[in-house]
Amino acid sequence: MIGIEIDSFDMAEIEHEVIKGTRNFVRSLAREGRDLAAQGFEEAEYPGTNDVYVHLEETPDESDVVATGDAVAFIEFGAGITQTNHPETYPEVVPHGQFGKGKGANPNGWIYSGEAGTGQVDPVLNRNGEVRPGVYRTKGNPAQPIMYDTANYMLNRIERQI
Repeated sequence: MIGIEIDSFDMAEIEHEVIKGTRNFVRSLAREGRDLAAQGFEEAEYPGTNDVYVHLEETPDESDVVATGDAVAFIEFGAGITQTNHPETYPEVVPHGQFGKGKGANPNGWIYSGEAGTGQVDPVLNRNGEVRPGVYRTKGNPAQPIMYDTANYMLNRIERQI
């Protein structure tokens, strides 16, 4: 008879290593997501001040990619009369062009003061036909589903990892 000796595994150590590896993967993936979203918002077409700041909110068991700023919803879901193409819009809750101050429902667009930004804007003239500095007319910007795309990227990475 041949005897086989099997070393016992330290299950607590294995569990600890699995949890540690999972946490490291989640943090690494969250950093990728943060960088992807930050780049997307930086390159977004938006008439006005793009004040979006993308950062991580982390606890020992969770890492969240968070975008803050007044422009987030307008960039993510689109603004104005520009056709929306975001995969998760709910027109029965907030009809396109109606969130914010509702100026997006005007087919002629709206006038705002501030930065021209990177979107489609036209200068506004005063009564003498001179350009009013810092005043622009826009019809909005298309939806740019940056956080939606970032979440899908992260989910696909998780699926590939598993």
